[in-house]
Amino acid sequence: MQILKQEVKQRILDSALIEFCDKGYEKASLRQIAQSAGMTVGNIYAYFKDKNSLMDAVMEPIVKDLDKMIIDIASHNDNTLEYLHIVSEQIVSIYTKYRYQIMIIMRAMNTEKYSVYKRKLSESITQAIMTQIPSIHDISLANVIADSVMAGMLSCFQMMSSLPKEESKKLIYEYLYFMFHLMEVSR
Repeated sequence: MQILKQEVKQRILDSALIEFCDKGYEKASLRQIAQSAGMTVGNIYAYFKDKNSLMDAVMEPIVKDLDKMIIDIASHNDNTLEYLHIVSEQIVSIYTKYRYQIMIIMRAMNTEKYSVYKRKLSESITQAIMTQIPSIHDISLANVIADSVMAGMLSCFQMMSSLPKEESKKLIYEYLYFMFHLMEVSR
């Protein structure tokens, strides 16, 4: 029985992240991932069942952190300007930490494989909307708003790739201020 090593698994994940980001899920090659990681394709299969499970492992950290952040934001019921600055800082931190995963999501948002991650995040935002905005009782409307929030954030992320950190924070803050203002008006 082969003993699995964390550093080998991490090399696979790092190589897969770059391959998925550069080529997208469909065109990504396990052979290229293995070559970049300095191993055989067979060794990848010792760690991951298939390309799909490798993709899930690459995307899992960002999905967990974003979901946690969304739940945290929803539980505060606070739209003060100070809190918006805190949330902006959290979002920029996630963007900085998971830039490649965000690029993967943005590159192919409407393909079947990536829609799983979009749906997970959208469901969390929908839940936050349903609990934080008392005037919204219709789940379909909450889903539309969640999709709009997701699209807006992805547009901000796209712009952030060419902005310094402070300007990125300002962009996110202004977007959140606008969204929170709209939500406040709907109450």
